[in-house]
Amino acid sequence: DQRFKTAVREYQKISAKYGEDRKKFNDIKKKVREVCKEDPESEACKEAQEEALNKAKEFLSNAIDVQIVYLEKLKSRIEASELLSEEEVQEILSEIDNLINTLEQLKEKVAEAENKDDIKAIAEELKDIAKKVKYRAQVHAGRIINEKVGEIVVRSEQLEKRLDCVLAQMEGQGIDTAAIDLMVDDFSNKVQSARDNWETAKKYFKEAQNLKEASDPNYEQVRQLVNLGKARVKEAHDDLKEAHKLLKEILKAIRNEGGSITSCSNEDSEEVAVISDDESSDDSAVEEEEEETEVEVEDESEEETEEEVEVEEETEVEDESGDDNETEVNETQDDSSDDSGDDSAESGEGSDDSSDESGSEASDDESNEEEDETNSSSGDGNETG
Repeated sequence: DQRFKTAVREYQKISAKYGEDRKKFNDIKKKVREVCKEDPESEACKEAQEEALNKAKEFLSNAIDVQIVYLEKLKSRIEASELLSEEEVQEILSEIDNLINTLEQLKEKVAEAENKDDIKAIAEELKDIAKKVKYRAQVHAGRIINEKVGEIVVRSEQLEKRLDCVLAQMEGQGIDTAAIDLMVDDFSNKVQSARDNWETAKKYFKEAQNLKEASDPNYEQVRQLVNLGKARVKEAHDDLKEAHKLLKEILKAIRNEGGSITSCSNEDSEEVAVISDDESSDDSAVEEEEEETEVEVEDESEEETEEEVEVEEETEVEDESGDDNETEVNETQDDSSDDSGDDSAESGEGSDDSSDESGSEASDDESNEEEDETNSSSGDGNETG
């Protein structure tokens, strides 16, 4: 989708600008410490503090832009999704638009900020909004991924019926299908397991959806439900990958015994698959890669104050055509502490902590092993599509 790709480029651009602003912000913090250390009442100190306030406003404004552009990117992906109903799409888009409007209003407040108290208040508002963005995006991403897995489950169940039909015909021709029957039973068990995991994931995402719509949502519960849902989606995806491998063995055995899958289909081609090679080799559909971008807010103050807002991004999801389907999640955390023993203004450095957001992520080594194994099993010509 061209609009989505444009949104991705814009997000990358604004993120790069954020990085530049952060460097400038850190530079002015050092300048304030140095200039104000000897004489906090000097004209040079006051000028440095004024410059720090302006840089804080610029930095905070850019932090808001990062959130807005991220939401625009999410919006373009939702609009392009074929897995959500029109009603669901409009509901999500309305929610995103409301968040964007709130952020735009917050940006106006930044421009009007006159002192450190204004900056602190705006930073607190941004933290709350970013928290909403994070959990709403998590829920929406989970729903989209789960619907994709659901489509594959349905496709697999249709293949089950075709296989049963083929085996019945082969038995009618006096062909011994006992060995193939066992493989088909294993195939059916994998598909049923995938359906069970898919249905359970839907329940978790539905609970998270209902919880986040509460007037005072418990974001930790939303997070736990989303992670439980993601874990079940991954299990369903793994089940389907195993079913995909079994299907290839079944088709080969059917041909070796003189049977044909086309005998129970209106299609002439024998190319059938549980999941495509892209779907089989791309674990990013259910595993999320995370990056952290910190957004810190400088307070122009005679006290040392730390005010930081961390923005955490979640992941890229491949769609069935192979295009990058990025769904990111922004998290804000706020750590502030006052030290009245220092007359300079300064903002502390943020710390990166994405480990507890991993949810259902497998390790890189595990993901690579799964991908290598799946790719090697997908090279049997036209046994699968």
